[in-house]
Amino acid sequence: MTSQTCVYCFSKLDHPIHKRMVKGKETNVTSNGSFIRRNPKCVLVTKRQPVKSRDTLSALAVGLSGLYIFYFTKHFPVLKSASVNQILNLTSPLPS
Repeated sequence: MTSQTCVYCFSKLDHPIHKRMVKGKETNVTSNGSFIRRNPKCVLVTKRQPVKSRDTLSALAVGLSGLYIFYFTKHFPVLKSASVNQILNLTSPLPS
């Protein structure tokens, strides 16, 4: 699991870039303390929260991993789009 992958939509995250005046010149400055989502279909983007703190994102990933191990007694699968269907099959309700 990498901290540059969105745990909601599994797309790549970027650092936001801001324009600032430094010594009378306008320069681009990267904010390394947060991540911005570029996927317009991501849950957080649709809820108008495209920027998340790097620390809260890491804490969420650690919590999900621990919860997965607690419930399924397996290690959390790698966060890739291909493995999403496997996760959904494991977490879907059992047929009655």
